Amino acid sequence: MVWIDVDDRCRSTLQYSWAGGYGERPDELAAVLLKLGVLQIKASRTSPPQSVDGGRPANIHTGSWFAVHPMYQAALNLLGT
Repeated sequence: MVWIDVDDRCRSTLQYSWAGGYGERPDELAAVLLKLGVLQIKASRTSPPQSVDGGRPANIHTGSWFAVHPMYQAALNLLGT
């Protein structure tokens, strides 16, 4: 995982130093990706995804479900979308 290498300060991951700490707090990474619009939040596994308004904080908890915004799905070569 990139965050392990970042935390270990591997030379090849210096460009990813911004990711440090997110390995221990994935909810904070999810909040950043939601705010940027890369992720969308879902009320349940089968509910439709909703974009998060940048000014409104998302309620992220251990039971949260997420979807990758359709604009990024093809570039990430996601299956089952």
